[in-house]
Amino acid sequence: MRIAVFCEAADDFAIATGLIDRVLYDEGPSWLREYVEARPCSDLREWVGPGPDRPFFDVHHIYKEARARGIVLPRNRFAERRGGPGALMAYTAYLVAREEAWRSGPVDALVLVWDMDDQGDARREGLAEGRAIGLLPMLVGCPDMEREAWVLAGFEPENANEREKLEQERKNLGFEPHREAHRLRDKDDRAPRSPKRVLSSLTGDDRERESRCWTDVPLDTLRARGDGSGLRAYLEEIRERLLPLWR
Repeated sequence: MRIAVFCEAADDFAIATGLIDRVLYDEGPSWLREYVEARPCSDLREWVGPGPDRPFFDVHHIYKEARARGIVLPRNRFAERRGGPGALMAYTAYLVAREEAWRSGPVDALVLVWDMDDQGDARREGLAEGRAIGLLPMLVGCPDMEREAWVLAGFEPENANEREKLEQERKNLGFEPHREAHRLRDKDDRAPRSPKRVLSSLTGDDRERESRCWTDVPLDTLRARGDGSGLRAYLEEIRERLLPLWR
């Protein structure tokens, strides 16, 4: 299975693809788990990007990527009106994936992950408009407001130091940030309610520690805590749009 991935940065790629592997193993058909236990997961699926050393397409440069491939971009018109934010991006991702399939082999699905910032409703509607036109299955991930909210949903203190940090954040914020990460809405990365600041405070910018937030915590926990941040919706996208390709 070859899956083209479109996102903003390597950290977004890590959590988006890591969650796919989690759902495939934990909730896919029994033969999938048996397969993964006997072989590398890379034998089961391949992430497709612009080249062997670039496993994802950067959405910041998606139009430049399309032009470099000779793709004529469509006018941003959907249902005879201007598409919402992200509509053209989603459709362009489909065109890039289609062109990549001509170059390197079949592409079976797309993953598009884009931070919602402070435009959640508009961006989600725009992405839905754009992907409705494409002919490949497309999973859309909408971290609201940022990827860090998804990571925080899986944070569980591992030692006394982390428990102390979490309690201090709870006192300062007035709520538990790992259970209600969607309430962290400050865009300034140094502000009290910045998801980036809180995650940095709790994990010390340790990427391995961050990864355990989505690899070790039960999926049901991530769903329960990720309702407001778009994490639950993304997990459902994997289950409903991607799992059937293996069944």
